[in-house]
Amino acid sequence: MRAAVLIAANFVREQRWVVILLLFWVVGSGLLSGVVGDRISEDDLLFFLKQQAIYGVSIGSFLAATAVHNERRSRRILAVLSKAVSRSEYLAGLLLAVVAILAAYCLIMGVIGAWVLIRAGLPPASLWFFVIATFATALLTASLTLLFSTVLPPVVALAATAILVSLPAAVAAFAGPAVLHVLPAYSLISQMFRFSLHATWTPNWSLVAIAFGEAILAWLIASLIFSRRDVAVAVE
Repeated sequence: MRAAVLIAANFVREQRWVVILLLFWVVGSGLLSGVVGDRISEDDLLFFLKQQAIYGVSIGSFLAATAVHNERRSRRILAVLSKAVSRSEYLAGLLLAVVAILAAYCLIMGVIGAWVLIRAGLPPASLWFFVIATFATALLTASLTLLFSTVLPPVVALAATAILVSLPAAVAAFAGPAVLHVLPAYSLISQMFRFSLHATWTPNWSLVAIAFGEAILAWLIASLIFSRRDVAVAVE
């Protein structure tokens, strides 16, 4: 576990400018929205929150897609694995780094979002499920992208994740809506887009729980595949 934490800390340090810009964006845009919060519509505020959520999901997948590739390209992975660090620990460290970045992003998004809603005179209570759903979706898509990145280049891994996330929606048209629970990322994203501050919008906690469980499963599968990969081969 200690090795995974050290790997995660090093990854976050290397990505510090990306993290700083990401957090600066959500804080800056949130503060700007809060300043004029009493003069903009509820629809505009909801659009702002949904926009931040999509950014979070996208950034998490992007970081996961490039993590293994960059480590292999720099040959740093060989030095780390030579110090009695298992490949599952290595992937756990990379995923833990993405989790930390996403958690910080979602927490700030929730705090700033609640402040903006209060400034606009709107109830922020249901916002926190939206934040948790965003985190669960981002974690699941990042885990899937990390899984694909063990065998595919970053861009192809991102494309494969997008196809896999969308696949349940296509299958559900023939097999019924129960298929959407098999891989809940699409359903969670759809629920995020339908997010409302009114009582007619109700969260689905089972989808969130499934997403967290499948994120762990994706890491386990990625570790199994990665243990059989030749990481000494140079990549471009």
